[in-house]
Amino acid sequence: MSEESKQDPWSGIRISEIRSGASGDRVIIAHSRRKKPSLQKKEQSCIFCPENRQSLAESYFQGTLHGEMEKRGLYIIDNKFPVVSYPELSRDLILPGGGPTFDRIPATGRHLLMIETPNHNLNPFSDSAETRDYYGNLIWGYRKMMQSLRDDGYEWGGLGKNRNGVNNDGSVALAGASQSHPHSQAIATGILPTWLEDYLSLRNRFTANEEKDRAGKLKLAGCPGCLVAEARRYESLRIAADDMHVSFVSNTPDVNPWHVKIRILPYEHKSRFDEISEEEAESLAAVLHQTMKALGRKYPNCGYNFELRQGPWKLPEHYGRIGVNPNTYHWG
Repeated sequence: MSEESKQDPWSGIRISEIRSGASGDRVIIAHSRRKKPSLQKKEQSCIFCPENRQSLAESYFQGTLHGEMEKRGLYIIDNKFPVVSYPELSRDLILPGGGPTFDRIPATGRHLLMIETPNHNLNPFSDSAETRDYYGNLIWGYRKMMQSLRDDGYEWGGLGKNRNGVNNDGSVALAGASQSHPHSQAIATGILPTWLEDYLSLRNRFTANEEKDRAGKLKLAGCPGCLVAEARRYESLRIAADDMHVSFVSNTPDVNPWHVKIRILPYEHKSRFDEISEEEAESLAAVLHQTMKALGRKYPNCGYNFELRQGPWKLPEHYGRIGVNPNTYHWG
């Protein structure tokens, strides 16, 4: 996603848009993100703390779900600065063409924000009971958001979280968070991301047993994600956390664009995380907690980016996974 420059040739249009270039690239132009505040200053009061939430939108969930959400210390709302525009704002709108080099269509969907805990200073790397419960509540909130967005009829949804860290000199190690209070975001759209389209194409080649290595030998047929998860059962050096080979494994990938990256994979094929059972959700929370404890021992108080990549709601083919990317890496 990128932000549009202030020299907007269609300044009267304030909905988000998807631009598809002649090169095959696709990007969301989110005008509302211009208004997103920069990094919160220490002297400012935190609007995500319970005593300061008067200015926030009302809870996304109502009734029984709202009560359970409050019990778990969560607060889920529509994002004030959404990446995508709500469908009712762009219904029947046709954007002006981009000319011969790119196309433009409205980027519609839903963008939710989840405040994860009342504790502004919760330590995600701790072994405490509070942190253990925090991860259980986190996964519960993720499942409920994804289930709700699925039921709204969107094609695809994903989750993300940024946490800034602290450098040795006490300065902030930026990882993309404008608020230091623990929070996550969920986005649902009617269009599949390009990385998902690429993965589905790759999986089709594997499933058809058409994928070959450099020597021309056919690779194993089947779901690429399932093949990796199965291989990890016997490669203990790559495993950061496990639940005794029951549901999920946390590991470092074979092909890694950063020097530290962790993926949490389901042993059994799962396309979407809204479909996991209560028992699997508990296992995922435990594996995620183990992973973050291990990360904290290696890189104390590091910042990180967290993402859930899952398949489209109407197709079971994709293999879902969670990625944890600590911001300890440097581009070469």
